[in-house]
Amino acid sequence: MNPILFAAAAAESRGLISGTAEKFGVSTQLFFSQVISFLLVAFILQRFAYKPILQVLEERRQRIAESLANADKIKQQLAEAEAARRDLLQKANADATRLIEEARAAAMRVQEQETQKAIAAAEQIIAKAREFDVKGDPAEPDPGSNPIDEETEEILQDYPGDPTEDELRE
Repeated sequence: MNPILFAAAAAESRGLISGTAEKFGVSTQLFFSQVISFLLVAFILQRFAYKPILQVLEERRQRIAESLANADKIKQQLAEAEAARRDLLQKANADATRLIEEARAAAMRVQEQETQKAIAAAEQIIAKAREFDVKGDPAEPDPGSNPIDEETEEILQDYPGDPTEDELRE
């Protein structure tokens, strides 16, 4: 296109713009004073309101991030404490089971020892009783007879100072 046409179009559009501006009551001096006032207010707001608000928001964002990080840390510590508690509880249960089994085994050993002692004591008592039965009159009376009827009850009676009787009574 032709540069002359562009210049003519620009001049025509300037006239159109200035005519439209005059119709709406826009003056150049007023326009520039409003632009300067707007820039001044924007600068003051930027410096004294917008920056402090952004700074407060950033600090709050950081506190929230720290709180979330602390919450995650606390959750992790809680999980670790729970795992340690479970391990400790399992160990305590295992120790308790082991101690119960040891106590049962010890009780069985003690019971077996006491049973053996009781059997030995009973055998000893039986042997002493047999010895006591035998130490009477060497002539045995008739097995079908009654010692009281035949006046041989002194065999069944004790003799003073009899060591077998003393051992049986102990």
